Amino acid sequence: MSIREKSVKRWSVKRKQEIVLRLLRGESLDALIRETGKPASVLSQWREDFLEAGLAGLKRRTDDPKVAALEN
Repeated sequence: MSIREKSVKRWSVKRKQEIVLRLLRGESLDALIRETGKPASVLSQWREDFLEAGLAGLKRRTDDPKVAALEN
């Protein structure tokens, strides 16, 4: 882990996304905890937030007739 990662107070959305995608691809939670310095509860919450937002996007309805035609 770099000194920069240890000193990061606020993580960008992009960086959180990278960590979450690594978790979803099967990387070890323990390894990511060591690398980021974040507790498991924080990384798990990032993952849950990411999945919930994705689910909401899949459920979103649109009035666009092109999209409606594809859904039928």
